[in-house]
Amino acid sequence: MICLGLKTSGHDTAATIVKDGQIIAACAQERFDRKKHSKEFPKDAIDFCLKQAGISIKKVDIVVIPFNYPFALTMLVGKFTLEYFPASVNATRTLFPYLFSKWRDGELRLRKMGYLGKIKYVEHHLGHAASAFYPSNLDSTAVLTIDARGESPSTCVYLGKSENLKRTATLANYPHSLGYLYTSLTAYLGFERNSGEGKVMGLAPYGDWSDYKQYTDVLKLLPDGKFKLDLSYFSFHLGAGLDVSEKFEKTFGPRRIPNSEITTRHKNIAAFLQHITEEAVLHCAKYAMESTGERSLCLSGGVALNSVANGKIQKTLVPEQLFIQPASTDDGSALGAALFASYSEHFQNRVHINDTVYLGPEYSDKKIALCLEKNRLKYKKSESVEKIVAREIVEGKIVAWFQGRSEFGPRALGNRSILVDPRDPTMKDKLNSKVKFRESFRPFAPSVLEESASEYFDCEKPSPYMLLTYNVKKKYQKEIPAVTHIDGTARIQTVSKKQNLRYWKLLNEFGKITGIPILLNTSFNIKGEPIVNTPQEAVDSFLNSGIDVLAIGSYIVKKDFLYTTL
Repeated sequence: MICLGLKTSGHDTAATIVKDGQIIAACAQERFDRKKHSKEFPKDAIDFCLKQAGISIKKVDIVVIPFNYPFALTMLVGKFTLEYFPASVNATRTLFPYLFSKWRDGELRLRKMGYLGKIKYVEHHLGHAASAFYPSNLDSTAVLTIDARGESPSTCVYLGKSENLKRTATLANYPHSLGYLYTSLTAYLGFERNSGEGKVMGLAPYGDWSDYKQYTDVLKLLPDGKFKLDLSYFSFHLGAGLDVSEKFEKTFGPRRIPNSEITTRHKNIAAFLQHITEEAVLHCAKYAMESTGERSLCLSGGVALNSVANGKIQKTLVPEQLFIQPASTDDGSALGAALFASYSEHFQNRVHINDTVYLGPEYSDKKIALCLEKNRLKYKKSESVEKIVAREIVEGKIVAWFQGRSEFGPRALGNRSILVDPRDPTMKDKLNSKVKFRESFRPFAPSVLEESASEYFDCEKPSPYMLLTYNVKKKYQKEIPAVTHIDGTARIQTVSKKQNLRYWKLLNEFGKITGIPILLNTSFNIKGEPIVNTPQEAVDSFLNSGIDVLAIGSYIVKKDFLYTTL
């Protein structure tokens, strides 16, 4: 059975294709149209997935969309509008026609592409839950989804057993939402909503949340894993583009103007936000495990990208297994929808999923060489790219690493990465100013050989997706300063031979030279752009930034031997 999962509207539109329970391909539309967090119908992503599967859209058995539009429209009018009337009227006037038009537009676009089969709508949080449960390969586990909102729910608990996935509790409904809490304060702090939340998480360790401890009732924890916001502090539920209320600004001070100075007050508010979010996430996760009687936990939804909160779950609740979907934002919900349909429609036995991340486009050496020649770039081909790159990094070079299939989700995990020496204390500032063109306070993450991780970090289990924050052991904090955040932590990626052999070899070669098998790994993109997708985009980013070396496929391009004389 071939299932095509689609996120067709809202941010992070995407496509994924699943055949008999196995993931064939998955990619966000942003990688093709180059609009970060793209809201466009994912036509390019669909075309890629179909090409990867070697079929036309007419051969797809079912299209599954992780948003139940009919139910959402009913909930909007029948519950939200009445409950918050009359303040809700403006929001409903905007949202109702938007949802209706996106519902119809998605179907029309699919029919125009030639699809004649069944279109199934599943609940948004079910898409998130399935995206974590099935790829976890766990036979029995609690699943917690924490997002901005679905049709109405913002936080849900599911129980996954064998092929079956069932919701057991709804912990909060919109507008009571950790996702909207975080994105609203992200906007208040002068960063872009649905994009700058990671900046706030990185800023939080510079502040002191206790300055605002008397206001923790902004987010109140309730029995049975539930929570609610004090909505008098917020306005996001009253109309498009709104975030915090006048009361919030009177209490916490005026909002920060984008690109203006970041003050101690801003740092303290970021710390306060992170603290109350962590407390709520722990509260929900504890209930999810206790109420289901499960010792393992899966996480998904946008809030599951908060690696610091995830680390607290790992350390405090100590689940036997903790699996977090790498594509936890809405692109991943398309994957979950396709996986859920694969089992609910086909009634097949559960299959082991081998690859959860490397699901995007890849390019042959032949195509890469044609691109380099088109751009009149000198290059060297090598069968030992890992050894050459390791030496370049040791010599202080900034290396762009473009290999294999691109990653699905927001993290670069060794196939579309920029890599530098973590021992160099100047590298963080160099990357932020000359390559990434971003704020100086933002931290960078380390990749480490899986077998060496426990030596350098307070980490006893694999952490392959850069979704958990661990303490850097004190004796190594000065050894790897470029990846040690101000609070002594790091958001690590452990790399195994099985997961990514070529990247493992590179880390191993660097370790042979330096004694430290760790590299600073950040995504191969510059500020405001999605991660590079094609060889041409890799070349453009290389030429227009402070990157010194481009390692692309089996080829090495260096700034000191750039152009041919053709």
